[in-house]
Amino acid sequence: MRVLRIAGHSKESTRGELRTMNRYQIRSRWVILCLLAPAMVFFLPSASHAGEKQEEPTPPAFPVKVSAELDLIKVSKIDDRSENFEVEFFLNQTWTDPRLAFDATLEKKAKRVVPIDQIWTPKIQLTDKIDATIESGDAAHVFPDGRVLLHQAFKASIPTRFDLHTFPLDSHKLTIVFESPLYEQSDVEILAKEIRLTDTQVENQVPNGWHLKGLSTSSGSKIYPSIQETYARAEFKIEVLRDSHYYSWAVVLPLILIVATAWTTFWMETNEFSTQVGVVITSLLTIVAFKISIDSALPPLSYMTRIDLLFVLCQLSVFSTLLLCIALKMLDSATHPNSDAIAHSLRLNCRWLPILVLSICCLPIPFVSPSIITMAILIGVGGLFAFLRPSPRRMRRWVRAILHPEAFLDTAGRTFTESNPEPPTTTTAANAPKTVAWQHPPDSTTQPMLQTRIDRPVFTPRFRNGSLKP
Repeated sequence: MRVLRIAGHSKESTRGELRTMNRYQIRSRWVILCLLAPAMVFFLPSASHAGEKQEEPTPPAFPVKVSAELDLIKVSKIDDRSENFEVEFFLNQTWTDPRLAFDATLEKKAKRVVPIDQIWTPKIQLTDKIDATIESGDAAHVFPDGRVLLHQAFKASIPTRFDLHTFPLDSHKLTIVFESPLYEQSDVEILAKEIRLTDTQVENQVPNGWHLKGLSTSSGSKIYPSIQETYARAEFKIEVLRDSHYYSWAVVLPLILIVATAWTTFWMETNEFSTQVGVVITSLLTIVAFKISIDSALPPLSYMTRIDLLFVLCQLSVFSTLLLCIALKMLDSATHPNSDAIAHSLRLNCRWLPILVLSICCLPIPFVSPSIITMAILIGVGGLFAFLRPSPRRMRRWVRAILHPEAFLDTAGRTFTESNPEPPTTTTAANAPKTVAWQHPPDSTTQPMLQTRIDRPVFTPRFRNGSLKP
């Protein structure tokens, strides 16, 4: 019985403890609900409006004319390789909204400053940009007559298309284009007014190596055929001119010295053929390396620039120097008569003739288009080829002379010897050459008789029709 009583007592105590725990749990729940009630009251309105779309400010009566003005801070970078430029500027947009007019005397202020999310704006954006940030422009200035001024600061990287035909004497127009993508031209018309400079020092507006040439604006439109819509545009153009002094001193002058180094081979001794070839090949490789360093700063082009034409002419000049050195070496090694005289005459002419030809070809480069110069060179080569009167027989002879110059020189020497035999000489007992008296024609009685001692005949060799003739 005692055990049963103890067991019953334990059951009753357990039930009491459960009731106490339930009572504490209920009270703690009510306390939590009371604490959360203010927070729920605070967040419920925002949560209720979160699903609703915020109403956009209604525009004024269409069409709206928006005037755009640009204050240029600076063009910080012009990249020829990637064909883009970085620019910083202020854009001032002005339009009229009669609903925002107010009485300045009552409010005792000349203008209001209103957040742009509370009024209608044309939503003008920068087109064709790589990267652009708007550093200011969260508020607009509203004047008593309803005129609205929106002042925004831009920092952007904009792609462009460079025309490098006249590089390094080229000039470009850096174009900044604005458009309102939300409203067509019939609703919003953008009028580009002017470009102003924020700094009085013009050279500070563009990077080093460039000059500011001019500023211009234009208003237009663009048609999108896929959606059959037309949007208004405002274009601001910054015309810059490349400073060519750097390329004159850092490219053209060293290039002329490299070519002149190759020409020094014509002042060397004839037995230094290996030295001559080494100098010419070194000059040619230096020009090629120089050309690669210049091309690394430009995009891959499908046309020739002015500096490309200069490099090509210098390479051809150095290569022709190598060919002339080989020709002089072959003349020195030839066995036909007067080969030394021909080599000496050719060497003397090569000291000034390549310089003259290169100067004539390079002088028009700064003034004439490269395509015109290339066409003139081709016409000149074609005219020279036509002047030589090429025939199938002569062309075969020229090809054989190029492929086998030794045989050509030996044949020319034999032809020269056969057509000009050595005249007989009369010797005395002491093997002295005979003195031959040359008289003038009979009608010349005033001139005395001339006597000349002839050791060997003197000839002036010339190339004519592939053979040597006096």
